[in-house]
Amino acid sequence: MAGKILSEKRKGFDRPEKKGLAEAFVFPDNAIAASRPAIPAGKARLRVKEQAMHVPSPFFGRGRALCLRRRLSFSGWKMYAKKAFLHTSGGFSRGLYAKCGFLHTSGKFSKGLYAGRAFLHTSSWFLRGLYAGRAFLHTDRGVLRWGAVLVGLVMALMLPVRADACTTAIVSGGASASGRPMIWKQRDANGEHNAIAHVQGAVFAYTALFPTRDSLHRLAYAGINEAGFGISNNLSYNLRPKGANMDTHNGELMAEALGTCRTLEDFAALLDSKAAPRGLSANFAVIDACGGAAYFEAGDSTYVRYDVPEGGYLFRTNYSISGEEGRGSGFARYATMEELMARRAGKGLRPARKFDAAFFMNAGRTFVNVLGGGDALRCKRSGLLYEHDFIPRTTTVASVVIEGVAEGDAADAGLVWAAPGYTPSCYAVPVWVAAGSDIPRTVAGEAPANVLSVELKHSLSAYGWDPKYLSVKPLRRILRLVRKVERAELKAGRKLARQFRETGFDASAVSAYNADAAARFESFKQQVNRN
Repeated sequence: MAGKILSEKRKGFDRPEKKGLAEAFVFPDNAIAASRPAIPAGKARLRVKEQAMHVPSPFFGRGRALCLRRRLSFSGWKMYAKKAFLHTSGGFSRGLYAKCGFLHTSGKFSKGLYAGRAFLHTSSWFLRGLYAGRAFLHTDRGVLRWGAVLVGLVMALMLPVRADACTTAIVSGGASASGRPMIWKQRDANGEHNAIAHVQGAVFAYTALFPTRDSLHRLAYAGINEAGFGISNNLSYNLRPKGANMDTHNGELMAEALGTCRTLEDFAALLDSKAAPRGLSANFAVIDACGGAAYFEAGDSTYVRYDVPEGGYLFRTNYSISGEEGRGSGFARYATMEELMARRAGKGLRPARKFDAAFFMNAGRTFVNVLGGGDALRCKRSGLLYEHDFIPRTTTVASVVIEGVAEGDAADAGLVWAAPGYTPSCYAVPVWVAAGSDIPRTVAGEAPANVLSVELKHSLSAYGWDPKYLSVKPLRRILRLVRKVERAELKAGRKLARQFRETGFDASAVSAYNADAAARFESFKQQVNRN
């Protein structure tokens, strides 16, 4: 079967339409001339020696893979122009290959494995292409390359796919706008659906974030109890030996801690009581009603405690300070949080401002990567945005701010600001521990806010084969609506919180707020659908 020669379309190439086939990306003569910098005609022009043919792929049950019968060649490198070659994966150029060193920038920064003459690219959750020294092969659904492909494919399958890419922070009472300690968690996970629930534990009742599928509420991922003890976590990838299984019992431990712990010392005792191996590999962010705030970097047999200084803050991504140096994940997100929080605290000539829920919710939906060029949306009004190493990711499923209690507050005065969904399309509402099961219906049970958020996230994906390509124009529109509605919810929540601290908790006021919040959500839903 002859390979299908694809035509140019908006500086890119049409993608194959026949389902199940991985058509050849054979570039027309004018393709290279369209790249930058320009290459003199004739010097780097692709000449096809033999037509491409499709053969059954031994690696993939569905679809077929492309095999070049002989080879493709042009002067200079076999498939990469001597000066520069722009590779277009169905849309606009996503990579620059120059001379011997193939530099690939999927959106902002490298997303692949570079090894000598062979380049293996794993943009998205699975193998997207294979580039070898003597020949080039790119498919959407499968890869076949004689000889070196076997090695490359095995290496690709060994690359970890990490959906659990959470970002957390702890702020002491002296650094928060309310004077109460705070924990923030941006949760990433494979399961998209979360909800807030109020649960009676072994000793204390607590309000926490649970996966919707967890009907028995055994896996808490961020919450606070009626004694003022709050906790969240992020998975750490450098506390266990390299290559170790990353299955953990982090969620079970946090549910147990919320149901039994009052102070940081109680949590330390709980860790000590667990026999090794504990089944843990996480940075646990913990606060209590006594003013305590600390990270516990806990592995299978040991843990290290980092107390937050009064008037200060700490933050973590997917590695531990006490873990093996150079290993882990989330280094770009760590650098971004470091910059964002330093600016808030008065870095340089900026006036210092204290932290609040609005800051963290906005951090959770800002497309900033300080290592990759700053704010990706600042000057971008349309087109596509490749989501890579931002704090909000396509795997983001919730953002939660836990606001603890201060001296003189009732122990159950804790507050959860909950946005249980993809943060760019989900806004936060307040949930009070003292209100028990009287939770805004938009974030409880089946959590309509979560469901809508997931639908909106999927609508932003430009290509089904890689959800990380986001359409900028609808993304900006949804962000504007989310921020507008969230400002109203935060204002109403702060007003009630001040009222409760002055006059005591009022269950009827919470019920009235919840009813109003439900009406505002319906209005938000209509605006989104209308636009």
